[in-house]
Amino acid sequence: MPLTQAEAIVLRDYSLAEADLIATLFTLEFGKIRAVAKAARRLKNRFSGNLEPLSHIRIEFYERENRDLVYLNRCDLEETFFDLQADYGFQVACAYMVEIIDALVPDREASPRVFRLLLSILRARKEAAESIPLLAYFNFWMLRLSGLLPVLDTCVHCGTPLGNGGGRLILAEHKVYCQNCKRSGGASLTADCIIMAQTFARESIRQVLERGTFTLSVFERFNAILERLVVAAVDKPIKCIDLLHELRRSPGNLPGSAAKHIPAHS
Repeated sequence: MPLTQAEAIVLRDYSLAEADLIATLFTLEFGKIRAVAKAARRLKNRFSGNLEPLSHIRIEFYERENRDLVYLNRCDLEETFFDLQADYGFQVACAYMVEIIDALVPDREASPRVFRLLLSILRARKEAAESIPLLAYFNFWMLRLSGLLPVLDTCVHCGTPLGNGGGRLILAEHKVYCQNCKRSGGASLTADCIIMAQTFARESIRQVLERGTFTLSVFERFNAILERLVVAAVDKPIKCIDLLHELRRSPGNLPGSAAKHIPAHS
């Protein structure tokens, strides 16, 4: 059987039989796949613990005819994010991101921009970035890459640019109006949130954080709106969403709940 190589991020894993694992892998080249790692749960195994969730790895695998699963032949660690697991708040944030990727990215469909998005978020958190800005950036780009992000900077009714006065997002319509066309209802989309959306669209997460333009309160307001759009797009219960909200209400559990400026390289 021919061997195939790929770059991957481990999304989750499950026990299989007595010693094997099934790992859900998000690959750069082939999208999401499920892979069997034979004897991976034994004390001594050829995968050397490289299948921990969120590990950035290179794999070699083969497929069998008429099987949905692939079989790992080799797994080499490129980059570990294991230390991030000590932060319970970010564990929950990661579980949320995995859920959204599972819901919005079809199996076996290459999504290199989503792959790079997730990797950039993990690297930014490794450099001590706050969680709330990372979630806002993730939600924005998952909606945009899925074709589910409404036009945020122009009134859908009269065409007025919203960069100065802000607008209102009517979730049921999936549209944004200026304050003159819609004075009530929906969610308030402030001018700084609109500027943030424009910044997200043209800059990497590293550039956004290094610029230090926005306060955490703005990230929180924009993320709250984006989360509503994500929930509507997924159209099924998101297991981690309530826990994320609970952690935000508990100071110290989810970094990024106080209004302050993001310092460079934070």
